[in-house]
Amino acid sequence: MMFADEEVGIVTGEATINSFQFCAHPDVDLKFGEFVVVEDSDGNWVVGIIKELKNVNWLLNSGKSTYNSLQLDIEEYGESISENEVTIVTAKILGKVVGDSRIEMEPPRTPVQNGSKVYKASSELLRAIYHGGDGYVEIGNLLLRRDVPIRLNVDELVSRHFAVLAVTGAGKSNAVAVLVGEIVNRLRGTVVILDPHGDYVKLKLPQTGERFVKRIEAKINPNELDSLELADLLGVRKDAQIQRTFLERAWDTVRHENPNVGGRDIVVKLKEKLEDWVQERDRSYWDPFEGRYKQIEVLDSTKRNSIVGVIIRISRFLRNYGNLLTSEDLTSQIECGKVNVIDLGTLEEGQMKVVVGKLLGKIFEVRVDYEKARKIISRLKLGRG
Repeated sequence: MMFADEEVGIVTGEATINSFQFCAHPDVDLKFGEFVVVEDSDGNWVVGIIKELKNVNWLLNSGKSTYNSLQLDIEEYGESISENEVTIVTAKILGKVVGDSRIEMEPPRTPVQNGSKVYKASSELLRAIYHGGDGYVEIGNLLLRRDVPIRLNVDELVSRHFAVLAVTGAGKSNAVAVLVGEIVNRLRGTVVILDPHGDYVKLKLPQTGERFVKRIEAKINPNELDSLELADLLGVRKDAQIQRTFLERAWDTVRHENPNVGGRDIVVKLKEKLEDWVQERDRSYWDPFEGRYKQIEVLDSTKRNSIVGVIIRISRFLRNYGNLLTSEDLTSQIECGKVNVIDLGTLEEGQMKVVVGKLLGKIFEVRVDYEKARKIISRLKLGRG
């Protein structure tokens, strides 16, 4: 395998195991982000990427120069000025090359030596570095080497947190769409996209279009919420302790009295229970910790107004978001082998947090159950062997 391409410079100045500088060849056009290679003292090829380029002119490099003195120097030296101009390049070391048929990268143990020749990395070497394999997906090409495809290990991506960061309009959504398309089309993987801004509701995958895209409207199963989550969903302030206290009592009571009611109906029952308390048609509530009914205290104007405030919030929620309430499990709508786009655009920020929190919690529980089952099956197979 050919590791080096054309010569581009000579190492000079300070060199460490993390970076090195080199003086660029005057006839070579180098760009930020270009890959270069240089041999270390042990004969190993070290791969670097250009992080900085600066032009230096030794004739005009005096720190005490003024505009007038520089003008005089230009008139005096004439054409010789350009002959004394040099490009100093700083390259960040990515690692040293190990292997030949299958390339791997390891951290270098020693810095490269001054005077060593620097070369452009060959496209053959770069293709070997980004070789991919089973479980890899292709997301594009190197910006400066269109003949070098970039492949990423999906297992490593999904096993940890990663982010796609760029300025507005740089193509973040497109990058994610390409990545998702590869995971689904090539690996038949399952992807869940939480879409708060409507960026992916009209997603079409390369080659397959909408065939493997499922759009899921964000729904809320109130039966899965505790009183604190329900308060957040309704928009009850965290410091509104009286409202949250009565909401908790009413919520525990209606769920105890209506175990088979869910979706929008259970929230309507909640509203009716609070109305009964305000109008003093009923003063009992269920205490799940003691397992018995208790009587609420006499309501003064402050507490009565607080309960009325909760009733108003519930009425507003039912009017604006009642169609989002369901008794179904949102995770049951996720289909394997597809991109599942969950449209959160109709929700407010606080509601998004509640919905997403419950959804991710359920997905995590399902994954834990899956891993437990997989390990049990593996042990059973080993036992039979």
